Amino acid sequence: YGSVIANDKVGKVHKKLVENTEELESVECIRKDSFIYFHELISLKKKFDVIDVDPYGFPNRLFPDIFLLIDDGHLFLTMPKPYVNILNGITQTHLTSYFGCPNPSLDEILERIALWGLCHWREVSLIESQDLKSVWRLCFEVKKVKATEYTGVRNR
Repeated sequence: YGSVIANDKVGKVHKKLVENTEELESVECIRKDSFIYFHELISLKKKFDVIDVDPYGFPNRLFPDIFLLIDDGHLFLTMPKPYVNILNGITQTHLTSYFGCPNPSLDEILERIALWGLCHWREVSLIESQDLKSVWRLCFEVKKVKATEYTGVRNR
């Protein structure tokens, strides 16, 4: 197995990772703002086989750039269900800016994630979704595609 970088703002994950990952080459547990840290990884041109995003709240602010960290691999995503809670005006505006409506369905969210992948020429395919009461747990396969092949346009 490879190595793991875990961003753990509250410090609870590190102990479990170290205890349960004897097969891993290394475990690095950091405490940083995930938005800033993932842009640092992009600027360093890091690539990952698997990215697991389990934020407190909506992961939208990581899109579309999170796809710059995956050429061919998988994205696991925890997405709160907008309609489970009463949404305030700020959250409704946030969801509208990312999904085009204040209370998007799972299909609308999946469609937008696929479009965000194409912003960086990644084909994003849903492998599985799990309904976990107040959140969806989503697993995507991500593949880098050539723009010319995807669009059928030849460069001169």
